[in-house]
Amino acid sequence: MEFYYPRTVKKTVALLRRPSSLAVAGGTSFIVKPRVEHLVDLTRLELNYIRDKKTEVLIGATTTATNISESQVLGRLASGILRAASSIMADTQLRNVITVGGDIACRYIWANLPPALMVLDARLKIVGSKERVIPIEKFFKSRLQPGEFISEVIVPKKSTKGKGAFIKFSRTKSEYSLITVAVYAERLGKKTSVVRVAVSGNTPPTRIKAIEVGLQGKVITEELLERTTMKAVAQLQLTESYIFSEDYRRELLGTLLKRGLKKVLMGG
Repeated sequence: MEFYYPRTVKKTVALLRRPSSLAVAGGTSFIVKPRVEHLVDLTRLELNYIRDKKTEVLIGATTTATNISESQVLGRLASGILRAASSIMADTQLRNVITVGGDIACRYIWANLPPALMVLDARLKIVGSKERVIPIEKFFKSRLQPGEFISEVIVPKKSTKGKGAFIKFSRTKSEYSLITVAVYAERLGKKTSVVRVAVSGNTPPTRIKAIEVGLQGKVITEELLERTTMKAVAQLQLTESYIFSEDYRRELLGTLLKRGLKKVLMGG
């Protein structure tokens, strides 16, 4: 196995085009990747930053979970949902090396940051032979091309002015998430104007559009939350788990979703 430390994007792209190559930064997950012969380190590309711009916040791909959890800029967005999601990832030592780009790129079912970023309408800057920007949701429905890697996360400020909530369910505080729920909402008078909901753990990181549509433009009541949430959860395809039954997971997911929605929509 060979290790490379490129200092330019052009060199990084060239190295990642080689067969059996893998981009690494924190390096907490590459050990489980089969047949990797070339490790391409991204930490020399100066992608560890959080930049507060006029209309958006830019987060470099090698920014660590600790950096995010301590950021005052991110703490002002949507009730600090990103800070909440990153502060309860793994343990202190791992948070110091886990990167936002890695947490997304590895596509792990238990990842904390993807659902939080989904409800913030975040986009990903991907560099390769060409540079492109895509919604984070699209990333989980597609694949990186040879030579491509995530260089930046873009969080639009106009999509983060409301309230957010993040809930993680796991057997211990530092263990991988078994269920994560991220909720974001804005209100216009008594009615909702924006509702975004995403989950992971029980399923790969995904938006639950049925809940978003069901609550959009509505006056929120306990009965409406119950009916809309349970209907959406019943239709959701869950992954298998040896830890607890599917019926239990559906019931728990519904409970956590209602709890998060109630917090941002009803102050409960």
